[in-house]
Amino acid sequence: MATRDTLQDGGDMATHASRLREDAANLAGATGAEVRRSMTAAAETLGDAARRMMDTTRTYSREGLERVSHQVEERPISSIAIAAGVGFLIGMLMRRS
Repeated sequence: MATRDTLQDGGDMATHASRLREDAANLAGATGAEVRRSMTAAAETLGDAARRMMDTTRTYSREGLERVSHQVEERPISSIAIAAGVGFLIGMLMRRS
């Protein structure tokens, strides 16, 4: 009888081990799917933030260009003098390099 019980317990252990292996595989698959969903959501959030930053940068660039254009139209001689001074400084810095 003890031998028969031991064989029965061994069979039950094999069944439990098989179920445990299946459960572990299912859990790993579920965890991988959850990680993929999380990574996809994070990538979408990052993409949205990058688009907002790009739109903001584009808006500020346009506004800055409009301000500079307005200043050049209002004060053309000063604008030419400033541009010449900046060009001279850049030329001096490049000559040192």
